[in-house]
Amino acid sequence: MIKPLHKDDLYKQCNQKISQLMFFDVVESTNDVAKHLHKVMDKTLIIARHQTKGRGTQQRVFYSAKDKGIYASYIRKIDNLSFNVSFLPMVMACAVVKLCLTYNITPSIKWVNDITIKNKKCAGILCETFLDNHYVVIGVGINVVKQLFSEDIMDIATSLKEHGKDIHDLNIMVGQLINYFNELCLLSTQQIITMYKTYCLNIEKNHLIKINNTSILAKAKDIDEKGRLVLTDQNSTYQLVSTTQILNIY
Repeated sequence: MIKPLHKDDLYKQCNQKISQLMFFDVVESTNDVAKHLHKVMDKTLIIARHQTKGRGTQQRVFYSAKDKGIYASYIRKIDNLSFNVSFLPMVMACAVVKLCLTYNITPSIKWVNDITIKNKKCAGILCETFLDNHYVVIGVGINVVKQLFSEDIMDIATSLKEHGKDIHDLNIMVGQLINYFNELCLLSTQQIITMYKTYCLNIEKNHLIKINNTSILAKAKDIDEKGRLVLTDQNSTYQLVSTTQILNIY
């Protein structure tokens, strides 16, 4: 059995790392809770045992069964960041990687914000600005407990417990995740890129991409200073800003 989230236990694990904890049994989406706040503090953590309308990028649904994962949103004040806000998905991706490694799991990052294990997705990240772009909420969903996924995702989704050892307490895992994220926020842009590239499965793979309605085969070579995926072919260099530009990976 894995110990489920509990407000008192979460506070013990996180109270030195965050400014405020907002704990819910169930919400539609923790990111939506954040975006409806009129007053917020930097490093506010919003977390729920269950989401009924969890979502990822491009309005995709993120399956969020009760007590089966970590469904959280972490608020940061943009002026307090030492790097461009566009890097936050990469920072949280690296934090999830470090959490996986803590439990002897070797993950990969699928640019820009999916975490996979053996080509199956275990976590996703969604960043959104709010309050006149003064704050950003970093939403993260992590499948932890082994579960029966819905038929449409059962072949492409996985959970940490299927691959790792000594996973016993969701509260401890949340504390570890926030600690890793806060530590990574102290790094330089180049240090973040270096760690991200180490685990990014796109690097050195061929991609079929769409540029100006033209399909092009190019190889991913780098992540640039704006977080873009850099690809090259025999003729040109391309910087992708969205996963919607990728048609396939080989």
